Amino acid sequence: MPLPTREELEAQKIINQIKMQSGPPPGHPVQTTFSACPQCGIIHPPLRSGEKCPLAKVKNKDGKVIDFEKFLADLKIMLISQFETRQIVNHEDVFKKIKMEVMKILEGYKA
Repeated sequence: MPLPTREELEAQKIINQIKMQSGPPPGHPVQTTFSACPQCGIIHPPLRSGEKCPLAKVKNKDGKVIDFEKFLADLKIMLISQFETRQIVNHEDVFKKIKMEVMKILEGYKA
């Protein structure tokens, strides 16, 4: 077996350095600088003081959790279907109109 060339030795040296600098060995937990959010329980960058976490569950006056995710997922499916069926290309205009209509509904809603 021939001896490795100088270039091969240098390449192997670089590969070994990269392996050593590539992070923790497999099986070791990754350390984060953030702890779990007190509002949602998920690890993410900290919020600004007084800011409400967008991932936190929202409850009504009776303490019942409001399921926005289901509603928004259904709305997304409906919008995608209509965008494709009607070949809508100006999505931002449609979103603005939807927001205005939702605001009208909410302002006129009587519980």
